This record gives sequence, structure tokens and C-alpha cells, in this order.
Amino acid sequence: MKKNLILLLFFAFSNIINAQNEEINLFKNILKKGDSISKTKIDTIQIFKIANNLDKKHPSQYFEEMANYLSIEKYNEAAFLFYLGQMRYKYYNSANPKYQPGNDGALLASLKMVLGEPINLYARINADNFINILALTKMYYKNKDYKFYPKKKEEEKYDVQIKNVDELIKTIENEKPDLEENWKEERKKYIELYLNK
Repeated sequence: MKKNLILLLFFAFSNIINAQNEEINLFKNILKKGDSISKTKIDTIQIFKIANNLDKKHPSQYFEEMANYLSIEKYNEAAFLFYLGQMRYKYYNSANPKYQPGNDGALLASLKMVLGEPINLYARINADNFINILALTKMYYKNKDYKFYPKKKEEEKYDVQIKNVDELIKTIENEKPDLEENWKEERKKYIELYLNK
């Protein structure tokens, strides 16, 4: 019995260490390669096919697929799926009469916290690319209904997500120099944490 418990603890600890190493590598890769990747074009044909398939599923699936793109260093595609997933999930949570804060509300908050940190670090490397990804996400969301929970159920709540992204784009455009300076300082902290060890 004691031997099994020790083995179980060893495996649990190993998984935690592996997850931490993967997270460290993700941040290092974003810091080292993010600038050059942010200048590459997003494969809209492929990512729209993926998104179209995800539109039939629970909104959490966007984040699962987004994590796959992070792992293969397709950061533009990952960012698109993250922001689209966030829009879909916020709409779903606001329109779903069976919404429970402890279920979908807590899951969205967790996904945004865990996956939002690396994706936002990447997005803030290049303000113009960030705007382009948000505009592409908005365009897709506006033109492709969410089959899992169609907009006809709560069209007004569906459209709120478009307005929110429009406001974010305008904020980045209007406050670009200040935001870029803040993001540069934020990035320095990540560099100290992950690259200057």
C-alpha cells in the first residue's frame, strides 16, 4: 500500500514538473520567436475550416484546439482561436438560460487565465498584427453563425461580442504608442523571468 502511494505521488510530481517545463518552453519560444512569427500571414483557409468545425461544438473546444496550435508554434492561428473562442463562450454564457457560474463561468475564467497569459504576451509583441487578428476574428464571428448555439436565440447578446472587439481594436489604434510602451515593459519582465536565468 505504502509502495503504491509513493509511486502515485512520484507520477503526479513528474506530471507537474513536465507541465511546468512545457509552460516555461512555451514562454521562451514566444519571447524568442514571437516577433518573427507575428510578421507571417495567418493561413485563413485552414483556420476557417478548423473554426467551422468547432462552431458545432461546446465553446471550450476552441481553447483545446488553440492549445494544439500553441504547441506547434502557430501563434497567429492560436490567437485567432483564442479570441474567437472567447467571443463564442461569452455569448453562450450570456444567452444560455441554463448558465451556471460554477460551471461554464468558472471554466471560461480558468481557460482565459491559463491560456490567455501566453496568447496575450504573443499578441502584444506586434500591435498591428494584434489588430489584424482581432479584425479577422470579428469578421469570422460576424459572418459565421455559431451552430452549437445559434445567434437567433439571442441576437442582441450575440452582437455585443462584436461591439466589444470593435472597442478593443479602437483602443489599440487610438492608444497604440502608450500601449506599445507598456507592453514593452511587460515583455522585459517576462524576458527576465524566462530568458535571463
